[in-house]
Amino acid sequence: MPMIFLVSIKNITSKQKNVLACPNGGVVFNIPQNTSVLTWYPYNFTNVVPLFPLNYECEYKINVPSGWYAQITLNVLNQDNTSSVVQVIDQLQRVEKVWTANYEYFFFIASGGTIKLSTEASRVQFGFYVTWKQYSVRTQQAFNISKFSYNPLVFKGNGVYPSIMKADTKVSVTMMSPVHYLTEYLRGIIFFDGPNWNGTSIGTGLQLLNSKTQYVSSGQYMTILFLGYYSWYDYVRMLIQDYEHTKGIVQFQGMSCQYDWECPSIVLDASTGPSVLQSYTDYSSAYDEIMSLEGTGTLEVYLGSVTENKTNMVASYKAQNNNVMRFPQEVLGKVKTYVLTEGNATIKILPSRYNFAETKEFGRKGFIVSPNYGLLSNMQSINGYIKSPNNSIANFRFYFVSANMDGGAQIKIIGRQQNKNVFTKLYNSSNPPILNLFDDFYGTDLNVQYDAGSEPTTGFYMQFEVERGSSFKSGVLAIVCSVLLFHLFK
Repeated sequence: MPMIFLVSIKNITSKQKNVLACPNGGVVFNIPQNTSVLTWYPYNFTNVVPLFPLNYECEYKINVPSGWYAQITLNVLNQDNTSSVVQVIDQLQRVEKVWTANYEYFFFIASGGTIKLSTEASRVQFGFYVTWKQYSVRTQQAFNISKFSYNPLVFKGNGVYPSIMKADTKVSVTMMSPVHYLTEYLRGIIFFDGPNWNGTSIGTGLQLLNSKTQYVSSGQYMTILFLGYYSWYDYVRMLIQDYEHTKGIVQFQGMSCQYDWECPSIVLDASTGPSVLQSYTDYSSAYDEIMSLEGTGTLEVYLGSVTENKTNMVASYKAQNNNVMRFPQEVLGKVKTYVLTEGNATIKILPSRYNFAETKEFGRKGFIVSPNYGLLSNMQSINGYIKSPNNSIANFRFYFVSANMDGGAQIKIIGRQQNKNVFTKLYNSSNPPILNLFDDFYGTDLNVQYDAGSEPTTGFYMQFEVERGSSFKSGVLAIVCSVLLFHLFK
């Protein structure tokens, strides 16, 4: 193995030029007259990335004039991989440590930034090239953000037009976690405090994601600039809403679990204040499945934004309680917000609805709710399905928390036993359900259909329980019904 390693180093050094000593501790790069030409360091290394000596230190200052940005394509290979040998420092003096980079993009805006190299006792291949570009002169797009809206604006590259956000109070923006190979493009999303890019830079998309916080404008406006014309920006998501919905929240994490991507468990730390997990899917008909919640504290579940009056809150869980009987629980809609108000808890969510129908044990409790519950919307229809444990007889109990029956909306409840209908209820505007009153039947599965009709409604919300049933009770009920019918029609 050592012989192979020595040969690889020999091949590298035989193909590269000598690396010059760092002059006076640093190298300065200014914008060239011909900005179409790449500026390389230490030389054009299109074939082999240069190998630097041990204990080599140097700083590379890249200056950027106003209205321009520098795009750095960086290569770093630490063959010993013991520590970060490169630091990238932007105009806000924020530091990103780099262990390895394979033609990765970094961006500096005015007045520029610095790259620091310190090889120490490591064998390091290092090099970069720089291009200077002007900000896009394409027409800016404007978006109004209302404090009365429960739904955050789900924002992406949008054709990489510069975009201005105007809120009723202040603009709040949070970043969703992208697929790992898109992370570097978050460096090219720049946020400015104010109605144009002459305002103060707040930071980048990657800094926002890593900080687990929100960017908030000082006034009503925030400007978002996308550096470069990369189609990958269309796959990056951020949530923008009025600060009225996010003030007081200490920590934010974003999860964009789509297309059956595997999503990790998320730890929410609310020891210093409320901690939020924001979940996003591209379609309002997409589901989150809450699989587990462990730890301490209270978790509140909202469809859309957090609201003070909790109009769109659909569940509240005590993490320290035994919640086995309450999960899996599906939550429908584009944006879901999970708020841990205190304590420390771990939540596991899957981007599917494959598990919700299955009931593992008797005693299960849950709910079925419209995707935009609490908000007047045309997208409220839902179809829910629940099965008993092991296809055994269960007592299905349910009641309606809320049901908007305007505009021709209908609710159909069907109870089955071994594929035969044993219970049917139909509700409409002429026969609305009585709220908060239990109804029940004995069977093996429950099907709930809410058809919102042709007009916007505020949706539908139903609680259910799956209790231990009895084939004897079910049989007795069937016999009683048969006897009554016989005497009624004889």
